[in-house]
Amino acid sequence: MTPENLYRKVSSYCSSAERCPAEVAQWLWRHGIDAEDHSFIIEKLKADNFINEERFIHAFASDKLRFSGWGPFKIKQELLQRDLPEAAVERIVREVMDEEDAPRLLREMLTKKLLSLNDPTPDEIQRKVITWAMNRGFDLDEILSILKEF
Repeated sequence: MTPENLYRKVSSYCSSAERCPAEVAQWLWRHGIDAEDHSFIIEKLKADNFINEERFIHAFASDKLRFSGWGPFKIKQELLQRDLPEAAVERIVREVMDEEDAPRLLREMLTKKLLSLNDPTPDEIQRKVITWAMNRGFDLDEILSILKEF
């Protein structure tokens, strides 16, 4: 494959959705591209704005909060596993949590979860709801403060 065709294919891959450098590197590996070419291709994609780490972090965090119901801890953990800069992850996830009104979303999710449980004791219900929300990546203090409203 010529370098022009390769660049066209990988830029098309990056155009279809936001991608981080780690995802592009995996794509290059799957397509048999030599490891020494990865950094050159990724840097060119960054220069041409096909890859933008901050844009990826914002889109990922927003989508995971809104559509998957993930909390900030789980989102940060996933982003850090993708070798994204920690300072940018912290800042942008905090911004997204404010933009998307995360406490309101958590309150809605907790309400649905509480209505779905049929356990005999309130303590058992509370334990299950807290475990469920913490597994989604929300802070215990925030969960408890919202549960006090019920």
